[in-house]
Amino acid sequence: MKKRVIFDLLRTFSKKELRELKRYLNSPYFNSRRVLIDIYEELLKYYPKFDAERSEDEIFDEVREKCKIIRSSFIVLISYLTQQIQNFVKQKSVEINHFASNNLFLDELRKRNLNALFMRHSKIMHAQVEKDKTYAQDNVFQLYRFYTNLFNYKAITGKLNRPTSIKKQVKIIDSATQNLTLYYITDMICYYLNAFEYQAGFNLQRDKNLPKSLLATFNLEKILSELKGNYKFDYVLDIYIKLLKMYADPAKTENYKGFKAIVETHYNKMCKSELAFLYTRLISFCIGRINEDKNVDYYRKELYNLYKSYLDNQLFKTDKTEYLSDTLFRAVLLNAFSLQEYGWSKQFIEKYSYNLNPTHAQNMYNYCNALLSYKMGNYRESVEYANKVNLDVFIYKYDLKFYQLFCFYELGEYDPARSILHNYESVIRYDKMLNKDTKNSYIRFLKYYNRMLKSSLSKKQQPPADYLHDKLLREKDVMHKAWLIEKTGLLAKQQEKIRKAQ
Repeated sequence: MKKRVIFDLLRTFSKKELRELKRYLNSPYFNSRRVLIDIYEELLKYYPKFDAERSEDEIFDEVREKCKIIRSSFIVLISYLTQQIQNFVKQKSVEINHFASNNLFLDELRKRNLNALFMRHSKIMHAQVEKDKTYAQDNVFQLYRFYTNLFNYKAITGKLNRPTSIKKQVKIIDSATQNLTLYYITDMICYYLNAFEYQAGFNLQRDKNLPKSLLATFNLEKILSELKGNYKFDYVLDIYIKLLKMYADPAKTENYKGFKAIVETHYNKMCKSELAFLYTRLISFCIGRINEDKNVDYYRKELYNLYKSYLDNQLFKTDKTEYLSDTLFRAVLLNAFSLQEYGWSKQFIEKYSYNLNPTHAQNMYNYCNALLSYKMGNYRESVEYANKVNLDVFIYKYDLKFYQLFCFYELGEYDPARSILHNYESVIRYDKMLNKDTKNSYIRFLKYYNRMLKSSLSKKQQPPADYLHDKLLREKDVMHKAWLIEKTGLLAKQQEKIRKAQ
């Protein structure tokens, strides 16, 4: 049976959403096939891991037998159920975005010439708009649509023959323009930053993209001055202008500080998803400066504090996910390691591992404790944690193996180290998920590690550790190069003492 998306869909659902989906499927209006409910309830027994530990075919065969459905019919019914789940997701997206659903409703009322109902609901919506002071980018676009709807309605049905009515219509135009301007400019800045980061990642020319060219035609400060004091979200444009400046001239630390300061000033005026985006930009900028080896100590400390704020305020929880990503979890930990914040790292692992996706939370817990134990010099404990990780379903398996090699070297246990070297070089070579540069970096590490082992075990000190050390200094792309340089340097000093003593 070919790979199907039903598990991928259901794996993203919270328990509350699964209960809502069951009610949806039980509704005859949405679902006329009652057998889909039986299949769904059987599939839920495998939630949340689903096919992470067992094959898709095995699960489907068990469900099919319990529901007593022939194979050919079952395949068709799974397709129907998948479509119903996708329809449910669409329904939920409309329900969640009240502004969007209300605008669709107003559109229908206007098209049906239900004028009294249109005015009643537009007044209710306008009152909600005025009451809501929290900024959310999607809502700004919906506000533009709302005012456009209102303008079109009044233009068609209203008597615009008095100065007062004309002034009200112009005010509606102003409101629509304010929201469209903010949405357009902020979205354009977001597109520019995305293009910037993509181009930077591949060392491409960063000034060749349409968003940058278009933004250059605007006098953003002039636009800000026009909105200042006349628009409740004027501060948002100020935030995004400072965000643009931070990326346009990253060498000026005051640009970073200015952007961070204005975000903190208006923190309580923005929705959670907007705050998550802005903090992600601050985090991404700090990582970029660290990777470019610019003011590293300062930006590592900044990154540490940004991560703490991001976690404390649970900005990783959004409408789309309630889990902390494995990638972010690992990044937070590695940055804390770079500052030797081992006590905080332990607290972080214990506290936030519960916020990871349950499918691989235990693996991440053991992996991170293996790394932390190594950093704290508890090499035996590190190996024990590493042995608890299920490598068959773990994305950081190579990283973990490298740390095991570190530990075995420190413990002087060379046989298990040789076993890893023997098994993993071929695994890396034939791993289609790794790009060529990453493969070469990993393989170079294994080769230098193997030579270092031979040098430490050889009575003739062959190959000499100082030779390996000097050669490593000239290498450009070796995984964990700093660790190899440190260890070959120490080994070279030991070998020098031995030679002098002879």
